[in-house]
Amino acid sequence: YSRKQITDFDVLGVRVDADFDVEIAVAECKSVEERAMENLLKLNGVRELFNATKACFVQKRIDINAREIGRELGIWVLDENNLSTLMAGVGTSEKSYVEMERTIYEARIESNSALKGDLSKVLDYLRYDYCTLPEHRNIINLIRLLELGSKILDPDTHAHAVEVHQVATNLALAILRLTGEIARHNIDDLREGTLTRLLGGARERRDREAVFDTVAKLVPNSQLSVSPPFLEGLTELVARFVNAFASAAGVVACLDHFTRRTLRADVDKVYGDP
Repeated sequence: YSRKQITDFDVLGVRVDADFDVEIAVAECKSVEERAMENLLKLNGVRELFNATKACFVQKRIDINAREIGRELGIWVLDENNLSTLMAGVGTSEKSYVEMERTIYEARIESNSALKGDLSKVLDYLRYDYCTLPEHRNIINLIRLLELGSKILDPDTHAHAVEVHQVATNLALAILRLTGEIARHNIDDLREGTLTRLLGGARERRDREAVFDTVAKLVPNSQLSVSPPFLEGLTELVARFVNAFASAAGVVACLDHFTRRTLRADVDKVYGDP
């Protein structure tokens, strides 16, 4: 099974608060002047799919009916002039910011095209699966994919370095979201809480443990374990995040900046230091 596409929306943004609560924003950006209502309703479906707290619809020209529906749906509706005004209002230098975003995007596309074999599988996972799967699945899958790709990983190859930075960013986000769930439900025993969340929750854990116990009785020397080999290391990282909530919440933004810096060495001139 391989997921190929769910939608062609343009932007998905994630913000991690100091208590590891995550807010998601989505945006649909079009250069056309027609079909505003169709694009707006598609964006609303994307917002519901990802449980996003904010959605922005940007199109070169937007008719009055689409604006009215956007207001009813709670979606930001911006035409070309509206967007320029908003960017100026929040203190964004449009020319330098947009130019940097464009060159980073182009550099990322060029870097992705150089990936082969198991490393391309990691890229496909980030593209098509990561945003639609729960955090515990993402942690397990990303670690497994990195293990498969480690045999051909070359840190001196630019495309490989970019992918490692990107995987680290996505993995950190998944771990932070997992940590947030543990903190809200079982912060007193981090090891047990981490294992329970990794296995999909208390009910799923009981089912898995029952299956493993049955297999162990049938095959006494199977040495199967319900705990993944990276559990202790993950628990240690979760504990460090819990002990430094406010600082840990900035890890994803920092790693994302490092990824951008790998793509463009002069990125700090526009975005500043992380």
